[in-house]
Amino acid sequence: MTLANRKQANSESIKITISKKFWDISHIISEDIPVYSGDPRPKFESVLNLERDKVNLSRITLGAHTGTHVDSQKHFFKDGNGVEKESLCKFIGEAIVLDFSKKALGEGITDKELSSYSSVVNTNDILLLYTGVSNYWHDNYMNKVGKKFTYITPAAADWIINQKIKSVGIDTFSVEQYGSKEALTHKKLLSSGIGIIENLNSKLKKFVNKRVFLVCLPLALEGLDASPARTIVFDISD
Repeated sequence: MTLANRKQANSESIKITISKKFWDISHIISEDIPVYSGDPRPKFESVLNLERDKVNLSRITLGAHTGTHVDSQKHFFKDGNGVEKESLCKFIGEAIVLDFSKKALGEGITDKELSSYSSVVNTNDILLLYTGVSNYWHDNYMNKVGKKFTYITPAAADWIINQKIKSVGIDTFSVEQYGSKEALTHKKLLSSGIGIIENLNSKLKKFVNKRVFLVCLPLALEGLDASPARTIVFDISD
């Protein structure tokens, strides 16, 4: 079924088949992983080792927004949900991958640009936005991209809310423009109960203009504003 036909069948029950093969669209976390400006760098330490203690055991220190991660309401709201209270239903389900890779670095995705996909976006979809910024990840990312990543404008966030999208993912550091003082995109999405997945990897490119089945599982970290999340997609067919 084409994307257009699926849109026409939106009011009907559609059975999909999920392939056995999946693709990991999350970044590997290492001590030298690119991190958002000002965020703490990961640190891996050996606490016990095989030679001395007959077992390996490590200590991990990292920011909650390291690598591919999910934001919770606690990120911007004092009384918002911690990441352990964010419903996993937001992060599991049918997703459509939209292409914004022709945008210049540092430009925002607008409501008008999102609306051009209205014919193929369904209520309760998960939107995965491929910007192409992730292609720089292993190519001097902090110097070539750094603070100039593609983001979602507040007006585009309104469009997402009005379309009743259940979560949105992007292959950049953040859905928010770097340096934004009001953080309207985050606040609009989170206060509307829409999930946010940031920093997906470049394998997302393979699925541009296709539908996939997403499974994104943050850790149940009590009261925290975010969590790293292993994120995978499956091919689907009708």
